[in-house]
Amino acid sequence: TQNLDFFLSMRNGKTALVLYAAPLVAGGCLIAFMLKPLFAGLANPPKRRELTPSEEPLLFAFVDGVCQSVGSPRPAHIYVDCNVNASASLATSALSPWKRLDLTIGLPLVAGLTLPQFAGVLAHEFGHFSQGAGMRLNSLIRAINHWFARVVYERDSWDETLDAWTQEWGYLAAVALATKLLVWLTRRLLWLLMHLGAVVSSFLSRQQEFDADRYESRMVGAETFASTSHRLRELGLADQGAQSDLARCWQERRLPDDYPRLIVANIPQIPPPLMAMVRDAALNAKTGLFDSHPCDKDRIARAKRDDAGGIFHLDGPATDLFRDFDSLSRAATYQHYRGMLGDAIGKDQLFAVSDLLDTQAEAHHGSEAYDRLFLDAFSMLQPLPLRGEAPRAPDDPKAAKAGLIDARRSLASAAEDNVAALERWNGLAPKASAAAAALALWKANGRPRPGDFDFDGKDRAEAEATIARCDATILALQSSFEPFSEAAARRIDLGLSLLELPSVVERIPEGAAIRDEARRVYPCASLLAKALQELPPAQKSASALARLLQKFQSGNNEKNEPLINAVLRAGGALNEDLTRFQTRLPIGLDYPFDHARDDVSIGRFILEKVPDAKDIGGLMDAASGASSRLFDLQKRCLGALAVAVLAVETALKLPPPERPGPEAAVNR
Repeated sequence: TQNLDFFLSMRNGKTALVLYAAPLVAGGCLIAFMLKPLFAGLANPPKRRELTPSEEPLLFAFVDGVCQSVGSPRPAHIYVDCNVNASASLATSALSPWKRLDLTIGLPLVAGLTLPQFAGVLAHEFGHFSQGAGMRLNSLIRAINHWFARVVYERDSWDETLDAWTQEWGYLAAVALATKLLVWLTRRLLWLLMHLGAVVSSFLSRQQEFDADRYESRMVGAETFASTSHRLRELGLADQGAQSDLARCWQERRLPDDYPRLIVANIPQIPPPLMAMVRDAALNAKTGLFDSHPCDKDRIARAKRDDAGGIFHLDGPATDLFRDFDSLSRAATYQHYRGMLGDAIGKDQLFAVSDLLDTQAEAHHGSEAYDRLFLDAFSMLQPLPLRGEAPRAPDDPKAAKAGLIDARRSLASAAEDNVAALERWNGLAPKASAAAAALALWKANGRPRPGDFDFDGKDRAEAEATIARCDATILALQSSFEPFSEAAARRIDLGLSLLELPSVVERIPEGAAIRDEARRVYPCASLLAKALQELPPAQKSASALARLLQKFQSGNNEKNEPLINAVLRAGGALNEDLTRFQTRLPIGLDYPFDHARDDVSIGRFILEKVPDAKDIGGLMDAASGASSRLFDLQKRCLGALAVAVLAVETALKLPPPERPGPEAAVNR
């Protein structure tokens, strides 16, 4: 009895100690969780390139002149990068007593702005320099708000450890649960403070922008201010186009050597309707409560109300301020690429922007020729029975010309039926992938609800029946494609055959070069046409996997084992389809265009490696990348062939064929 009383007293004492100490320990953990963003820094930003007065004396003199006109302190350092932006920033902490300010100039602005526009941008940034106290206050608020955001949203190994402790038994779980409760409550409170700070910071930032705009409009005038706003929108859109160019170039493991020049070169490529839509949206937008910058409409209206004529009106491009802008731009471009890709990019992989623009012009010309040759009625996924080798000169040129005329006529007459068949085909693919996603979940012992994955079937049997029905219909549609596909292949083969005749080559400007290019890419186009027939199963598997991943990410499904197993099952199916597709790719034919590596085959270019079945993200990237590269390469090859065929038809004075209207298609 005495031993039992002693044991109970010891147990009660431990319980009391835990109840007393747990809040203290939890409070200490709470403080550590709140302070951890102050000690766990973010990744370092990419390095900027610093300029010196000895390197760019005219730029520094120009900057000094603008600073004197604006009445702002001079920047302690001037940096350049490849962003479509310019910024004035505190060189040290917001709490530092030092007043050192830095200026960062985006070289795309220099490449794309006139001298008055660039002077206005600098005056705007130097206007921020004059806001010393305001800049520091706003920087302090943003720093605190950033700290709030990290405390509220950031999850790391500390949180995972705390979650693991809650799964234990005993006193450790009690402390962990108390800590989690305190952390949750604190994060809710900080969430409110974060949004309040965001409202205050955004309001202060907007007022600073209006104030800096006043410096800009007084420097260059309201009209130049408005034109600069529109030009910056153009450069922003062009930057998106340039990034797409980089993605396509990197498929060949090469990149253009001057990114700012590439951005400017993309401006003429922006479709006018898109540019008009962006301008209208910018001029009709309204400033939101959390916007850090006022909308363009408000800024331009305020600048026009000031009615400032400006004091700087010297014409010329902004690049005149630099001693050797092209060399600086190329050096900054390489540094920019290194910041993105690290050691994966070397100087030997850079090529001239002018070469890229020439390639793009050829590709654009080929794309237009492709559309004209196929009458906007062809899908590369449908069969295209090209020969294995490039056509030879015909034994009977007159018969070949007559056959070409007949092929053009047959192509035009089959166009409407081919489009109708393609529309039916395109409608079947989403249904099949939706049913495949639902079937994968049923096979993993899950229970899809009606409407999940855009599939309304009620059971596994209905999903299997839907897939079988779609596959059978797609197979039956193959015969509907034959008239158009065969006519298109005959048109290409006969046109290229006639191009082998010296009498035809002589009548075509640069005919020999066009003929040689067609000879070079024809075998590639023939093999890719066959490889494209093997792509749809992988596309269907990738689409089904994407639907499953979307459902997984739409809710709290970390412990949803049936859905997880369905994702893994779909990943395995995609792995099998990609592996099968890879075996069908041509490996004995070299990539027909420029590449950083000379020994790259077509198959290796399209799909070098199939990721493991459990690497879901890698499989999705591989499927998407392989499809994109395959379509782009075939479009480029067929575009070159289309240019050649259309040149032959022009030399033979054959008028462009016209697709019959819907009435003609119905009456046939």
